[in-house]
Amino acid sequence: MTSVSTTVRYRQTYPLAGTSSDGRFSFGLTYDIAKVIEAAGYPPVRGADIIELQQALYRFLYTEDGAR
Repeated sequence: MTSVSTTVRYRQTYPLAGTSSDGRFSFGLTYDIAKVIEAAGYPPVRGADIIELQQALYRFLYTEDGAR
């Protein structure tokens, strides 16, 4: 029997274009993601860590350097 290897390539979605008027990026988004992290068993995200998480999300969503 011959094995066939197929490679599926996906186009990278992030970073997104435009940031100044995207109302989806809010403290609420950061808070929701912090709660998911906590629910997965990690320590709670609090204080300055919330700011760090929000900055990491912004870099991932909107900047070239964050998506790599």
